[in-house]
Amino acid sequence: MTLAFPGQSGTLWEVMARDAFLDALGDTVDRVRILEKDPATLDETLKLACRLEAISKSSTPPGESFDDLGRRRARAAGSGESAQNDEAAQRVDRLESALDELRRELDRCRQENARL
Repeated sequence: MTLAFPGQSGTLWEVMARDAFLDALGDTVDRVRILEKDPATLDETLKLACRLEAISKSSTPPGESFDDLGRRRARAAGSGESAQNDEAAQRVDRLESALDELRRELDRCRQENARL
C-alpha cells in the first residue's frame, strides 16, 4: 500500500490495506472470521489473523503435523494417495535442486558481468 499510494493515510487507506491483506490470505473461511470482528485498521487485522492461525495450529488433531514451511502434513493416507504424495515430494525435490543450480549459475553470471 505504501508503494502504491505513497504518503496516503486515513480510513479509506486502512480499509483498502485490510481488504488487500485478506485477499492475499487466500482462505475465505479465515477472511470471513476476521471480517466478523470488524477490524478498523491493518494492524488489528494482522493481529486477528495471527491469533486465528495460532488457534488453528494449536488445535491440530493428534498425528497431524506441519513441515518447515508451515504446511500441514497429510495424515496416513491410502496406498494410492501415498504413492502420489511420494511422487509429488520427489518432483518438489527435483525442482528445488534445479532451482538451486540455476541460482548458482545466475550468481556466476553476475560475478562475470561485474568483472567486465
